[in-house]
Amino acid sequence: MQFISGELARLRRDDLMREAARRRVAKLGRPTEVAPWAGLERVRLFESLGRRDLARVARHADRFTRPQGATLTDEAHPLGQFIAITRGVAEARVDGARIGLVAPGDHVGELTLLGGRPQVPTVTALTDVEGFAFAPRDFWSMLHAVPAVASRLAALLADELGQRVRTNASAMTAVTAPPPTQPNQGEMRAARIAAAEAKTQSTTLART
Repeated sequence: MQFISGELARLRRDDLMREAARRRVAKLGRPTEVAPWAGLERVRLFESLGRRDLARVARHADRFTRPQGATLTDEAHPLGQFIAITRGVAEARVDGARIGLVAPGDHVGELTLLGGRPQVPTVTALTDVEGFAFAPRDFWSMLHAVPAVASRLAALLADELGQRVRTNASAMTAVTAPPPTQPNQGEMRAARIAAAEAKTQSTTLART
């Protein structure tokens, strides 16, 4: 009987110790699991999606990590991928000329997949880069599975097209608009004489 009582007491102590350890872990905070779609919510194309749709998008993508200096896309050997950057910075070049930076939230390759731009820029990582890559078939499957992405993509492309039209229109106006003309000396002298005559007439009328 004493042996059984001792064992019960030991088990009780073990239970209390495990419970105390559990509480300490809970107080410190357990590491949270990273969702498969984590980072996609910061990409412009997907920022308006809820968690369920983000998870659907992630199922069609491959998460990648590339070191500084790595080539993400190559204009000489296009793979037709859609790439979304979630961390790090890269630069885009066409024919060796820098056309811009690719920062977290940006994406490249959609116009190539949609057939609107046959040439994809060469994108090189300036820092360590993380993101998601969609193969052509997976990109189209993703648009079919999450219609909200297709609508968002259409809105972004329409906005980009509008900006290009406005930029081109402003450039054409600046080129075609005639330069402002300056009045010559004769016109300036005539204006001064007319102003003096008008002042004289108004003074005369006031006296009468």
